[in-house]
Amino acid sequence: MTNCLNVRGALNIAEFTGQVVKITLCSGQELKGVVEKVCPTAIRLWVNPGELCCSNNEIRKAWIAIHAIESIAFDCENEIRGCCRNCTNQGDLQGIIKALNAAELSRQIVKVGLNCNGKPVRVRGQILKISCNTLCIRLEGCGEVKEEKLENVEYVEFC
Repeated sequence: MTNCLNVRGALNIAEFTGQVVKITLCSGQELKGVVEKVCPTAIRLWVNPGELCCSNNEIRKAWIAIHAIESIAFDCENEIRGCCRNCTNQGDLQGIIKALNAAELSRQIVKVGLNCNGKPVRVRGQILKISCNTLCIRLEGCGEVKEEKLENVEYVEFC
């Protein structure tokens, strides 16, 4: 695949073809899966579809912010690179906010991938509250409540 595509174009092709792709986020976190849906500000990814036959046929899906995608690869060699922006506006976050709202309303446990100063951090827990700039999540296991900026959220995976 040549680099004449941008990330959004590559995502549209991945959605159409149903190929397994590797998505690298701005934090360096890598996710493999099948792009199920491309929305204006986020994508829905079937995470690790190769594991479906091994794990009671559970389908794990994640919502990934498009602004958080650094590159997408259809094979391990050729990547289509985007630009990681330092500044995220509220409009860029609408897809992630919808996923977080769904998690809050359904009280589901979610994994949230964060970009903390360029390093990937994953937290798992229940979303307690979402404001215009932050989210509060009760961490599974310890019960501690963590507050994080929405602009640091790269993906939300429903468990």
